[in-house]
Amino acid sequence: MVCIKATPIPTAVLGLLLVLNACSAHESLGRNFQGVAEAGAGGPDGGRSVVAGPTLPKVKESCPAMAGLSGTNLTFLGSAVTIWSGPSGSMGPMVFYWHATSAASDEAIAGLGPGTREVVNSGGVIASFVSSNATGSNTGNYTWYTGDFNTADEILACAKQQGLIDETRIHSAGYSPGSCQTAAMVYARSYLASILCYSGGAMTLGTLPDPKNHPAMLGAHGAVGSDVFGIDIAVNTMLLENDLKGKGSFVIDCDDGGDHQAAGTRMGGAAAPGWQFFKDHPYKVEPEPYKSLPPAFPAYCKVL
Repeated sequence: MVCIKATPIPTAVLGLLLVLNACSAHESLGRNFQGVAEAGAGGPDGGRSVVAGPTLPKVKESCPAMAGLSGTNLTFLGSAVTIWSGPSGSMGPMVFYWHATSAASDEAIAGLGPGTREVVNSGGVIASFVSSNATGSNTGNYTWYTGDFNTADEILACAKQQGLIDETRIHSAGYSPGSCQTAAMVYARSYLASILCYSGGAMTLGTLPDPKNHPAMLGAHGAVGSDVFGIDIAVNTMLLENDLKGKGSFVIDCDDGGDHQAAGTRMGGAAAPGWQFFKDHPYKVEPEPYKSLPPAFPAYCKVL
């Protein structure tokens, strides 16, 4: 068994890293459904309808070998990306993770809770970006750019080519400007099934690229007036939540009442249920599996 130690990120350090001045308010693995609250009965997928997966991008360059990695840096279209992946022949989720300003790609360990360990042991791919290629439009405070989605496309295409992912289980997560990047990705890529946003929303609210796909969202933030760093980030997160809900997405809001420097606490409360949320919300899942929130969710979380 491969073990990954989820070392907490010092909150004082993260507080300095999570600058969001430009992130304005204008912007189961495999088929595991265990732990779903009041899920439908019957059939291999708990009574849910099975839909075809999204159309995925094609490979542009020769792909590096991606199977069996535990925090290894690979290069895609010239960009370094840290990869955790399961054994060859074992499919699972594809998760993109975008870290906070000046943080490192291993933030994904804290941000995804049991995710990196579970993927390494069971299957799938987690891709945490080392830095931006700085092309396209800025999505937050000049940490990530829309051009980085081209790198994400290449990772996804390579992972699919190598038989490592289930194309109905593609997700994105991030913290602060990484959350802004995840928000921007919802409006730029139609293949996302669900997202996890830690303290951050979209620079510009947009149109979903596939109006028939409404990615589910879990938003984790602090209190209005307290989760502030240049702007009121709690408000920014909730603007995204309400926009997606209005477009038909299932949305959970988790307000832990903390400030923007409470990163360790925020991840500690939302990461594990967030990972389960990904597993329970594949592409175009019907019916919605949560009639009420599972017990693993903190009491401060609610369905919008």
